[in-house]
Amino acid sequence: MMKFLIFNLIFVFLLLPKWAQAEDIEAKIKVLSAKVQIDGKFSANTAFSANKTWSFVDNYADASNLGARVSNLSIADEQAKPVSVKRFNTSEFVAANASKSFFYDVKTDIPDKITSTAHVSWVAENYGLLMLGDLFPQLQTSESQQISGKITFELPHGWRVIGNEIKLGENTFTIKDLSKAVFLIGKGWREKRLWIGKNELNFAIAGEWNFTDDEAIQIAGDILQDHQRTFGERATSKSQVFLLPFPKGNYVENWRAETRGSTVTIMSGVMPFKQQSLQRLHEQLRHELFHFWLPNNLVLTGNYDWFYEGFTIYHALRTGIQLNYIRFDDYLYTVGKTYDVANAFDRNELTLIDASNNRWQGSTSLLYNKGFMVAFLCDLAMIKASKGKRNISEIFRAIWKKYKIGEKPEDGNVAILNILRKYPELQDILTKYVEGKSSIQLQNELESFGLQMTGSQFGIELKVAEKLSGKQQDLLDKLGYNQWRKLLQQPK
Repeated sequence: MMKFLIFNLIFVFLLLPKWAQAEDIEAKIKVLSAKVQIDGKFSANTAFSANKTWSFVDNYADASNLGARVSNLSIADEQAKPVSVKRFNTSEFVAANASKSFFYDVKTDIPDKITSTAHVSWVAENYGLLMLGDLFPQLQTSESQQISGKITFELPHGWRVIGNEIKLGENTFTIKDLSKAVFLIGKGWREKRLWIGKNELNFAIAGEWNFTDDEAIQIAGDILQDHQRTFGERATSKSQVFLLPFPKGNYVENWRAETRGSTVTIMSGVMPFKQQSLQRLHEQLRHELFHFWLPNNLVLTGNYDWFYEGFTIYHALRTGIQLNYIRFDDYLYTVGKTYDVANAFDRNELTLIDASNNRWQGSTSLLYNKGFMVAFLCDLAMIKASKGKRNISEIFRAIWKKYKIGEKPEDGNVAILNILRKYPELQDILTKYVEGKSSIQLQNELESFGLQMTGSQFGIELKVAEKLSGKQQDLLDKLGYNQWRKLLQQPK
């Protein structure tokens, strides 16, 4: 019996994923006033310790020169003897030999660009965000670029830490992929939890807003449920949202968000009125929660931001109609304004694929807005060609089914275009606006839906024609024209 038990334990151990067997790194992050100190070591069985090049993130989103924050790097070998290390440039260090343990400092000042607080690590007086992707080096091996870790936080008195990782103790977590881990540290923030079937949604909120914490998490829950209906299944069993005011100043008109893995971080100015505040939160969550599926749980590689950003923004707008949170007039207004912005930034020099490769070098507005308009045109074309039986949601389901985690990786642009090309009605759109450099044209696509486009000094305006044919009415309804009536008719 004992031999049988031992055999089964060994068999189970062999079936465990790599990260569950032994973490690559064990480290302590000590939070000080303007920096963190990282003291760690490599596990005996990790190949990362043999890496002699220590490369830190230098540019991310709209933040730059991040590598300069790292200082006092010291490395030791298996015998605890110092290993010579030289700084090669701002973000890279070169060690003379393989390493076992390491120590270094990282400055955590609030970024000069306040919008960067959604993307990089920083610590303020009462709270902060630690994004392990820019705190730990980007070590690589031929096997994988994922680095797992067992991380313990040493915090100022009265501070706490929360993250969407497996918690081993009060301030200790085990992490599958350090590059995706985000932690909120500090004091004074609140927590809410909501179960959606078997999906656990956690909400951490700092600051004062013009809505209640219960209202915030209920909005997130409603949106998450709607996204699950779109894809046909959940993306993750546990998710986390951080909602934080900017750590200095109240930039009312600004907000910025990012979703890493199953963690959403929203940094925002506080709006003066409740309805405005709720509208903004709904908009933020409609977009960011969609990223749990696409692209965060897909195996697609490369830069296909035109799709997973542009199409997501458009679908988030459609979700607003679906949940009766925005009017159809709001939908048309947004499409019109996005059309104006897309063509204002489109100088017919880049394809959308080119713009994705240059996202943070000045092409962000083009890929977001033109990508949105391509999604709108695809939605119209699919609804029209199928007489209302299909819409853009079918594309998302097809991509999720074929390329969710566990499937064979493929280049994102190739995979997305192959799926879109399965629909004959989309061929011309792809040729002109994704692979080509043409500016978006709308007029000819609107008539079938009974939509009219007029221009003024303030830009174009889309509106529903005064008289609609039965066919136009049916297509408009599939676009969400009478969604509010349908919701009123639903049994409560």
